[in-house]
Amino acid sequence: MTSPESTKPVPSPQSAADLAATLPNPGSDGYVFFEHSANHPAERSTDFRLVNAWWAIEMAYLSYATDKEFALSRVADAQLTGAAFGFDQATPPHILVAHNDDLVVVAFRGTRIDCLSDTLADMSFLPVLTTEGLVHRGFHNALTAGAAWAEAQKHISGIGGNQVILFTGHSLGAALATIARRLFKDPSGRQIALYTMGSPRVGDQAFYCPQYPSPAYRLVNDEDVITHIPTPPVYGHVGTALAPDGKPISDARWEGLEHQFAAAAGVLGVFSLDSRKARLRAYLSSMVKPLGDHAPRAYAAKIWNALISQ
Repeated sequence: MTSPESTKPVPSPQSAADLAATLPNPGSDGYVFFEHSANHPAERSTDFRLVNAWWAIEMAYLSYATDKEFALSRVADAQLTGAAFGFDQATPPHILVAHNDDLVVVAFRGTRIDCLSDTLADMSFLPVLTTEGLVHRGFHNALTAGAAWAEAQKHISGIGGNQVILFTGHSLGAALATIARRLFKDPSGRQIALYTMGSPRVGDQAFYCPQYPSPAYRLVNDEDVITHIPTPPVYGHVGTALAPDGKPISDARWEGLEHQFAAAAGVLGVFSLDSRKARLRAYLSSMVKPLGDHAPRAYAAKIWNALISQ
């Protein structure tokens, strides 16, 4: 007998130790993936749907699994056919693909919070010129390095049917999903939507962002600091900012958060890698709530709670 549906606790860390408890460790952190999924089937639509946002965050969270077989078994439990790419390598991308007759979900693994400062510091924040505009060099290189993305594209193209394709990811995974969705050309012409959670900025405000294909849904959880870096004027966001319940975030609220995290520009603007790492660690070390708001479990809990309250 399955347990009745109920709301999930939202992490509210008060200390570094509490924050460590929010780290995504699928298979050992106690999170139950796709719980009650039979009651909430995904919809074959590119319009924003909370249920599709829930399937997206479940896949994005699950992609953090280091055990490929665990991830694929959870996908199968949800009555999806899955495939994994790059899970045997240490560097990104790590891509989890799952599909049924209605949906193809392409999820990219993000960065653990305890590795976040070094990962962001290591990745070149200078842009690279592409045919779509200026793109964050570190994110672009992370996606295109190795064969994982090429293999995933071939697999997605070979999935038969008339499904809607959802690209998704959390944190670094959201950035990779944003670039990948822009690059992917489906040979069957299926409709595509982007659902990101806790995404940093990816492309330039002049060309890349205004010309990004719609629809793109960018979920931002309260004070999530990562959604405010890298900073303008070089980098901008794609899609409209939505809270985890799917409601738009007001311009006034967003501007207030931008001012709150304006110091991130100075931290990431240091050219010395060692200095950039040290300053970023120091900057993020006191941000318990902003990093707690970034945790995938926080996004997953809030989206689920909003879904069952409908």
